Amino acid sequence: MKRLLLHTGLSLLMALLCVPTAQGQRFQDTVHRKDGSLVRGVIVEHIPDVKVRIRAHDGTVHTIPYSDIERITRDPISRNSASSERAAGIESWYTYWALGFADMDYTGELDDLLDLVRRNPEVDHLALDLDLLGFYFPIGNDRWLLGGIVNVGGDRYQVDDAWFQLNQVQYSVSTLYFINQQIGRGFFARGDFGLSRLVIADSDGGNEASESGWGILLGGGYSFPVSSGTRLVLNANYARKRVEGDRYGKFSLSIGGLF
Repeated sequence: MKRLLLHTGLSLLMALLCVPTAQGQRFQDTVHRKDGSLVRGVIVEHIPDVKVRIRAHDGTVHTIPYSDIERITRDPISRNSASSERAAGIESWYTYWALGFADMDYTGELDDLLDLVRRNPEVDHLALDLDLLGFYFPIGNDRWLLGGIVNVGGDRYQVDDAWFQLNQVQYSVSTLYFINQQIGRGFFARGDFGLSRLVIADSDGGNEASESGWGILLGGGYSFPVSSGTRLVLNANYARKRVEGDRYGKFSLSIGGLF
């Protein structure tokens, strides 16, 4: 109980210190991370040697472990600095891209045909996974991202200059949940759901797309910052699709960037 009262008193004191003075002067808390990044706003919880929770000017609440903090300062701010930081801060939105390898599976006659093709030693086979045009926005607190993304699995078979490729394409609403820490740090879970289709192309210029179906992608991974504006993301995902009555699947391992 005493510890709870102490934390409540500290939070109230921080809030009061951020109220404008008679001369109109305002102050902000600045958490200096060891990776060189800064988070500016109002500290709403401060547990020494454990963590700091700070509400940034865009309303996002960041939970920062003490092990990641170099120092904490209080600085005067102008009347319009909060709005300028809100416009420029990367915490307001994120873009995501990734590339990796895939193991793709099919059903029915297509699966039987591709199985025969793979057995031919003259056939070169490469399957890649690509996340592109991913745009995410923080929701709720400092752990959730919600947005949209395009995921493509490319399954290519080639003999000399002749080739054909099957692309599993999915246009999804996507969410990322960071389990242990704030956005862009630590382990996360991913879930996508949206429209899917199969596109077949070949070296003769052919390009045929199926009708749209439905697809789901579930997975997760680990993310960590490599600079103040870039997070490296390691992914393991499994996707399942149903298109024109057929089912397709894909397991993938990829590495990407959250910017």
